[in-house]
Amino acid sequence: MCLALVADETAAVHFQLWGDECDYFDSGDIIYITNGIFSYQRGNLVLRAGKRGKLEKIGEFTMSYVETPNMSEIHWIPDPTNPKNYIQEYVISPHSGIFGLVFSFGYLVV
Repeated sequence: MCLALVADETAAVHFQLWGDECDYFDSGDIIYITNGIFSYQRGNLVLRAGKRGKLEKIGEFTMSYVETPNMSEIHWIPDPTNPKNYIQEYVISPHSGIFGLVFSFGYLVV
C-alpha cells in the first residue's frame, strides 16, 4: 500500500494505491478514475479505486492543478445534526509536505 497526492484545479486529496498500482504510476501522470470511492481513515479523507474501481493513465503532466486545499489534511467528524454527513473539525496541516508524488487527474467519476 502507498499513498500519493492527486489533484485537479480545485483541490487535492490523498490517494491510496495497492500492490502493482504503486509502481505503475509516476509523478505527473494524469489518471482517469472510474467508480472511485472516498473513505475516512482516522478522520482523514482518502480516495481509492476500491474493488469495483478502475485506474487508467491517460496522459502526463499537462494539466494545471493545486496542492491546497488538501482535503485529506482536514480532520472530518460526523455532523451532529445528520450523522450521514461529515463536517470539518480542524485543519491538520496547511501544506502537504510528506508526500512527494503528485498525480493530476483529468476526470473523476465516482
